Amino acid sequence: WTSIEVGDVSTFDLVVMCEGNESAAVWDIVDSDRLVTNLAAMGIICKMTSRLLVVHCISDSLAESALYSMSNGALLSVQAEYPKVEIVSLVVNSDNANDVAKAVTNEMRIWDGEIEVKRIGLVR
Repeated sequence: WTSIEVGDVSTFDLVVMCEGNESAAVWDIVDSDRLVTNLAAMGIICKMTSRLLVVHCISDSLAESALYSMSNGALLSVQAEYPKVEIVSLVVNSDNANDVAKAVTNEMRIWDGEIEVKRIGLVR
């Protein structure tokens, strides 16, 4: 993300940022600079788009829950810094690519201003 300059790209109506299913231990996630990287990426993206959909693919593991909680907390900071950008946090309780794609497509279709949305399978 550090190589992208805002003036180098067009602006977008919607950007989808995916945070994948993680299998690392909680301490690996907390000690990494993942949060700093995600915040920097969201800051760059918010300068280029009017809507940001952040997709979290999680199951019931402690590591994934920790990563999701940290990312969601960061989203609150980003929302405060970029009030003109509509930001939605979409939690998909699946690591199946088809389920995730369907959830993203459905969420884009019914974009309604909800800040946090959770889908289990196809149920919102």
